[in-house]
Amino acid sequence: MKKLLIYLTVIGFINLGFSQIHQNYVDNYQLASVVINAPNYTYLQKVQDFNTPVRVKKLENQVASYNIKSDPIYDLAFEDKYKVIFEETKSKIVVTYDKHGNILTSFEKFEDVRLPQDIYASIANDYPGWAIVNDTYIVKYYQNKEEVRKIYKIEISKDDTTKNLRINSLGLIE
Repeated sequence: MKKLLIYLTVIGFINLGFSQIHQNYVDNYQLASVVINAPNYTYLQKVQDFNTPVRVKKLENQVASYNIKSDPIYDLAFEDKYKVIFEETKSKIVVTYDKHGNILTSFEKFEDVRLPQDIYASIANDYPGWAIVNDTYIVKYYQNKEEVRKIYKIEISKDDTTKNLRINSLGLIE
């Protein structure tokens, strides 16, 4: 039994020794050039920030990458604006595209989203002991306006009393 343990120990050290030998096997690959096409990148820059919930980002990314020109209703000579509605469970975005595929306006409504920490802190400071009952996140985007309107409509309750709050994306109660 002693010999078996010594034998296994020696084999283990030999394997560890071989695993320390460095071998340089490098394969070189030539990659094709990558083109990222984001015609509505400015839309994403304006509507998304570090506080934007993940579910909201996913649907906004779909909106930004949607190609109106591939839609069967698209006709370059027919209309100059197209309204498209994107819907998921408790999420809806109504978008107006121009005939070139650029986003002109969007109205976004998301229910029961995960609230940013700033919003929780603001409610806890101003309304201690209150519970959040419902929340809705609303975004209004206009291409020609610099600022995007982002509002959280939150219903809070304590005992038998309820209040409706409007909080901006920075956590300030309006």
